[in-house]
Amino acid sequence: MSFFPKIKKIPFLYNFKIKLRNFKYFLKDIVHLIINGTNLKIIIMFIISFFNSKKFSFNRQEFFLGKSFSHGDWFSHKVPIFKKYFDNLNKDKIKEILEIGSWEGRSSCFFLKYFDKSILTCVDTWGGSEENFVEENPNLEIVEKNFDNNISEYKNRIIKKKMTSNIFFKDNKKKFDFIYIDGSHDYEDVLNDAKLGYESLNYNAYMLFDDYDWKFYKGKKNPINAINLFLKNNKLKTKIVYVSSQVLIKKIIS
Repeated sequence: MSFFPKIKKIPFLYNFKIKLRNFKYFLKDIVHLIINGTNLKIIIMFIISFFNSKKFSFNRQEFFLGKSFSHGDWFSHKVPIFKKYFDNLNKDKIKEILEIGSWEGRSSCFFLKYFDKSILTCVDTWGGSEENFVEENPNLEIVEKNFDNNISEYKNRIIKKKMTSNIFFKDNKKKFDFIYIDGSHDYEDVLNDAKLGYESLNYNAYMLFDDYDWKFYKGKKNPINAINLFLKNNKLKTKIVYVSSQVLIKKIIS
């Protein structure tokens, strides 16, 4: 029997522990950015976003109440800084959204409710990828069923495409106001999604890359390497809006 209370029962100590842990992750991310040759301007933007994000809040219940998810929430903690930026814009201008990688529909539900005048095209194989089977053992049938159920209230505003993003882009003729890239995290796939996604963006439209700080693959095969190369090759065509665990860019040349 312990005579000392658990740290979770002492709020200020527990909060300090969480802050210390998050700062430790932050320092690891900075090292990750540096060793992968990230532009200094982008590193500075990442640092600024880390400290600014502490000021923002997000009500999960507003977007996910009554939804079913069988896997971890990899999305909600990234919303506050995104929402802070778009809250200051005319969201009604976002009419057509493309989401590469939908899984159980958590991000889909957020985008459909937040951009409430939009049509969302969801592209996913619902077959998972390598990292899914290392980190978890997903029941793919349940994953897709959860997606279908979670987005059912928006059925008149959603287009489901069960295929790879490469196949989707080959036949796609539509232009989008916002594209979210969270499909395969392999370097070649991320780079391909970035290039083809950019071509499918309207002028002054936005593209959001997820998992910029992700470190699953060895060597230079993670999303950061593909995103950094894309940004370098398109630096005159894009404006970097913010950098955190996600990277938001704006297309400034049609």
